[in-house]
Amino acid sequence: MNELAHTLIGHATPSSSPLELSFLRELSQEVRWVKAAYQACRYTEAAGRLPRVLRHLGQEPTALEEETRRLWLQVRADAYHVTASVLLKCDERGLAWLAADRSHQAAQATQDPVLVGSSIRVYVRALMRERHYRTAADLAVNAAEQLEPSTSLSSTASAVSVYGSLMLIGAVAAARQEDRTRALSLLDEAEQTARRLGGDHNHRWTAFGPTNVLLHRVSTAVELGDAGQAVHQARQIDTTRVAPVEREVVLHLDTARAYTQWGKLREAHEALTTAERLAPEELKERPMVHRLVDELRTRSTGHLKRDFVHLADRVGVV
Repeated sequence: MNELAHTLIGHATPSSSPLELSFLRELSQEVRWVKAAYQACRYTEAAGRLPRVLRHLGQEPTALEEETRRLWLQVRADAYHVTASVLLKCDERGLAWLAADRSHQAAQATQDPVLVGSSIRVYVRALMRERHYRTAADLAVNAAEQLEPSTSLSSTASAVSVYGSLMLIGAVAAARQEDRTRALSLLDEAEQTARRLGGDHNHRWTAFGPTNVLLHRVSTAVELGDAGQAVHQARQIDTTRVAPVEREVVLHLDTARAYTQWGKLREAHEALTTAERLAPEELKERPMVHRLVDELRTRSTGHLKRDFVHLADRVGVV
């Protein structure tokens, strides 16, 4: 993570390799690999490969042809997007803001509404991490409204997916603001959008579709304090339909949070250990998870306390 931080703030030695079109295509494939690693919860691998990518993308292309420059901007937007996502997982909020801003600037320069909308998703998450929930919800909804005309074109899968994912993250932001009406309205809009898409897909790395809407209904219920409803909804989800590991792990973490709210600590432990089996790094790297495990360790007694102590040791809770 230190090398990634140094690269972001400009202390790393810039690469001298020329940014020709063929090499940019190689970097594009590398960014796709990093995004896949992120969705598989392999955050250490992702963070380890990003500095090289970012150093190369810090240069202007040697050729000024439109195709080369456009690809450079697209790869920059995607690379800084996934960089911000990794940093947010690790609660590196200042660095995440920097990466999110660079992603958005590159996306805006392409004038591609889908890429712009996609880059705003990580901006919204950064705002939420700073507890600016109303601003985050407003930004998500405004970005979706600007993208909406693109969802009616002949080739719409990516636009529809980004539009729907903006509605979902806006719903969670509204729930954290305790705006139940707005949160449920955005979820309903996302559900209608998922029907238009016609299934679960991963266009523009959104993992958007009917199943992801259900996952966000669980997240939103937890944020609104509806623990029983969250658990009920989680039980309705067919986890074999949840493609990215990161999304399934978040489901189990949300379920653990719901059980904690409900006072069912044994069930919370089971949900956490399921998440740990799927993706140990998700529990080791996320400060939010550490706080939850610490709370459960403090609240539990007897054999259950011992189990939480062991879990805390495994994931590195101090």
